[in-house]
Amino acid sequence: LCLSVMLLLIADNIVLFFTTWCLSNSLLVLLMTHKPEWRAARASGLLAAKNFGLGAFFLGLAFLLIYSSTGQTSLHEIRASTELTSHPTILW
Repeated sequence: LCLSVMLLLIADNIVLFFTTWCLSNSLLVLLMTHKPEWRAARASGLLAAKNFGLGAFFLGLAFLLIYSSTGQTSLHEIRASTELTSHPTILW
């Protein structure tokens, strides 16, 4: 869990960021449900998994829109390409 969070923090690539974000959240769900015989653990793990799944979907969608708009996967390059434009980028 610590390694995946450290990779998440130093990621400069949106694919690596998304992968480590999903890995961290999956490990957190596993940590919540480490005692499956506890109803509260199962319920909290299921709720967290639903929230993380929905969050992963929308984060992936946002990264897909950013990539289709800029053509870059590096966070530094995405930031640099948006600083060069004097007008906001419209995605549709």
